[in-house]
Amino acid sequence: MQQIYLALLLVLIFGTLATLIVPLWNARRSGTPIRKQLTRVLKLIHTDQIGGYVHDTAMSYWVPLSNITTTVGTWAIAAASNVWSLNHTPADNTSVLHIPLRLPQNSVAQKGSYLSSVDIFYTIGTADSDAITPVIQKITAPAHGGAVPTVSSPAFTYDSNHDTAAKRKANGATMHKMTLYLTTPPWMDDDDYYYVELTVDGAATSVEKIYGVRANFTLRI
Repeated sequence: MQQIYLALLLVLIFGTLATLIVPLWNARRSGTPIRKQLTRVLKLIHTDQIGGYVHDTAMSYWVPLSNITTTVGTWAIAAASNVWSLNHTPADNTSVLHIPLRLPQNSVAQKGSYLSSVDIFYTIGTADSDAITPVIQKITAPAHGGAVPTVSSPAFTYDSNHDTAAKRKANGATMHKMTLYLTTPPWMDDDDYYYVELTVDGAATSVEKIYGVRANFTLRI
């Protein structure tokens, strides 16, 4: 009987350490201030914040085309055979698209949305683009009186069909599904704002069309 109690005690000790250490280690890797993450951990172990009702690892969110904003060049939402897309008028220019990832966020550690990947669906017609370059961006809101926040860029890897610049900019009759896998998936804190910056360097005759952007995440609430 004493051995059973000892085993249960060890499980409790190691479980508590994991609850404290793992979030802090992930915070260090993702660039989240340790003080901020420690506050989230303390909320997690507070009696009214323990546990949750949902832990779903297969959640997704489609970003509405109307939420995507652009710089430079002419972009317009259009429909063909009831399929909607955001289209770039052919021109030799470079445009940056701002794609917000509006997922549920939480001030408590390891709750809310655990962002794992982003899918970007697009086509390129007539001719190759000069370049298609995505970057995942993160801004942490400052406290009152703080400095204007700086932007960090969480690391990610590409799917095998888009792991070179030549593959990402290639024109053709079929759809591109470019997936960005976050190297260290984050639990999205309430003070953090995530978005994708997609730089589209168009050639004179290339036709770029964005059909959709999907964020894939775990939801824990």
